[in-house]
Amino acid sequence: MLVLGVLLAGVVLPRSAAAQQPRRGSLPAEIDSIAREVFGGYPNAALSLAVLRGSDTILIKGYGVVNREQNAPANARTVYRIGSVTKQFTAAAILQQVEKGKLELDTPISEYLPEYAPSGAPIIMLRQLLAHTSGIPTYTEPPVARELAGRQSLSHADVISALSNKPLHFAPGSRFEYSNSNYYLLGVILERTTGQPYAAYVRQHLIQPAGLTGTTYCGPGATAPVQGYNAAGKELRTVPPLQVDWPYAAGALCSTVADLAAWSDALARGRIISPALYQRMASPTPLQDGDKIAYGLGLRIDTLAGHPRVWHGGALSGYTATLSRYPRDSLTIIILTNRGANPTVPELEGRIARRVLGIPEPEMVALTASERARYVGEYEMNTESRTISVRILEQADQLMMQVSGKPAFPLSYRSENRFVLKPDPRYRFDFHVQGEHATGFTYFERDKEYQAVRKQKQ
Repeated sequence: MLVLGVLLAGVVLPRSAAAQQPRRGSLPAEIDSIAREVFGGYPNAALSLAVLRGSDTILIKGYGVVNREQNAPANARTVYRIGSVTKQFTAAAILQQVEKGKLELDTPISEYLPEYAPSGAPIIMLRQLLAHTSGIPTYTEPPVARELAGRQSLSHADVISALSNKPLHFAPGSRFEYSNSNYYLLGVILERTTGQPYAAYVRQHLIQPAGLTGTTYCGPGATAPVQGYNAAGKELRTVPPLQVDWPYAAGALCSTVADLAAWSDALARGRIISPALYQRMASPTPLQDGDKIAYGLGLRIDTLAGHPRVWHGGALSGYTATLSRYPRDSLTIIILTNRGANPTVPELEGRIARRVLGIPEPEMVALTASERARYVGEYEMNTESRTISVRILEQADQLMMQVSGKPAFPLSYRSENRFVLKPDPRYRFDFHVQGEHATGFTYFERDKEYQAVRKQKQ
């Protein structure tokens, strides 16, 4: 089996045109039925869900229990760790400082972090941290994580020192690579610019203006999130409490589905930053060669059957989250769970979106030979330590995935260029398609994410 690794992305299958969106009618009951079915199809403890279309809250409720030992039911106000959904809060905070003229997106970060000195003294711009195009390795994975392991608490000096003696993975601005280090450093820059601790700034300038009542920095004295669990086969095992110093500005917030619905609305409507800056957050980022990546500033951008989607996922040990907006359709979907690496979340989000938007379920439309052909090819995937050769091939009308000549495993189609490994749906492949062929894919394994590119265009 593969051993790689980070969390969510998604793309597009140009197959079914958007159907007319159904009226409200039985939607609440149908979405509830979908949620119960998907929730019960995997080992789960608790899940909270909010589905809104414009100002209409179609459904907001909880499923399961927040603590299996105490059997307390989940609801819309249940507090979960939201992991990397935190990044849009951090990005908005940075953009508030840009709006005030205290920060500039095209300023080298050396002006704000003079002690960060990676080999070769590359020029890294602030906007490249926001878009994950800096090339800085992530501090939450080896080799940097090994250097930081064993500390009771993590200081900014620890992280910056560990990153300073590691080379960049690529020239800044030349490509995309998701790295938690980018947002950790943005948190440090925010503190130095404002003179406030990250938690205090977020509370005063983001949480309070948006009217959020259940959102906190998950540190001492904050509302405790629900117990987290990880799956071991069909069993759930509790996870120990997480040191909040580790995720910090990259993933340390706790929230509720009700709060995230209010936050998403406030952010998109210009109550947190200007509409122009929000549009920059929610637009693809250009690289130096002119190509655009499916990531803005703290937000991912893709489509579902032609419907634009702006979203971000979150994954920590014991928790999985997603916050999605379909701006053209005024649809918002928020899902929070207290299980790590939870395949319930992407499956449920996709099925709910399809139902509300009137898009047929992918199982209703089998892939044709020409559709399968768009994915077949040789790809190279870079991990922290090496480059892996991945082959996507077709056997008896079935797409297969093969790593470095090892036995091939079948892929199961889920939605919009999205496949999972049939033996284990925690391993996900989101293909990037241009024209008739995939140019690469994003690979997700538990709490890790890697980019792969096709070796040669077809």
